[in-house]
Amino acid sequence: MNRFFIVFKKFINVFTAKDHPIVIFIDDMQWADNASLNLLSNLLKDSNMQFFYMMLAYRYNELTSTHPFSQMLVNLREEGIEIKEIQLQPLKIESVAEMISDTLHLPAKTINPLASVLFQKTHGNPFFLIELFKLLYANKNIYYDENKNIWKWDIKEINKLQISHNVIELLIQKIQTLPSDTQYLLKLAACIGNIFDLDTLAIISNLKPNEIFSSLIVAIDEELIKIIRNNHQILFDVKDNKDVLGISFQFQHDKVEQACFEKLDIPERNRIRFMIGNLLLKADLLSKNEDKLLEIIGYLNSGYNLIKEEVEKNNLIELNLRASRKAKSSAAYNAS
Repeated sequence: MNRFFIVFKKFINVFTAKDHPIVIFIDDMQWADNASLNLLSNLLKDSNMQFFYMMLAYRYNELTSTHPFSQMLVNLREEGIEIKEIQLQPLKIESVAEMISDTLHLPAKTINPLASVLFQKTHGNPFFLIELFKLLYANKNIYYDENKNIWKWDIKEINKLQISHNVIELLIQKIQTLPSDTQYLLKLAACIGNIFDLDTLAIISNLKPNEIFSSLIVAIDEELIKIIRNNHQILFDVKDNKDVLGISFQFQHDKVEQACFEKLDIPERNRIRFMIGNLLLKADLLSKNEDKLLEIIGYLNSGYNLIKEEVEKNNLIELNLRASRKAKSSAAYNAS
């Protein structure tokens, strides 16, 4: 594990506050932009903010001392803001054994050999452990004996498996077991970003929303992506061929997104992102939502070297200038 939690407390312990406290949790702070960090910093420094509790999570191995988030923490400490750091540690073998025991409904003594092998292969990384466990089940290395009503496994076969300690490689193996149309849509989605919506996928894949959703159900079932808008009733709507526009999805973990993304070589990634930008531009999304400009520019700039016509180059330059001015007006100076 390489994840840290940073906890800030302002003026009063949140658990003893008489009024309802403001509680904020934000993950993946290593990706936060300067404008967002400035906002958080100003909130924490505001002496009028009371009953305020904030928890931020980040991967410490992805930060340097010069990273904007690291600098923000230094500045807050200098301002006297109370900060508590909590580092998440890998699971101990006892916890791995308990987790497997609860999952298979078997006593700890029975599963100790299996727990030992899985702990050895995952080093106690919870995410890796869960993914490996699901892969072993999919490969029938772990199976349910219906005659004896008990879970079984072949420890010798599991030991023989050449499983990389790289979570990405494990996830790629899992993704490769999905239908080809689902894999294709996940690769497109990874080029869009961690959060993607059905409307955008429909535009760039030239498929109907219902077709896309039907293909992605298997990825939802495999817990690779999740719905973050609408509700579970939508699963039945798809079967009834009802309209499913407006749904958004999120990769369950940034490692899943990365695994889908790394199935494409760099030229192909840039080509797809450039295609996405052009298709979104032609869909006239900017007339409905000007905030889409920065997103579209990000896609187009990925493939600027694919542009051959002078007119297209000039159009991209003008869009970048327009996006720069918009970012500046929003105080996102670095982006500008």
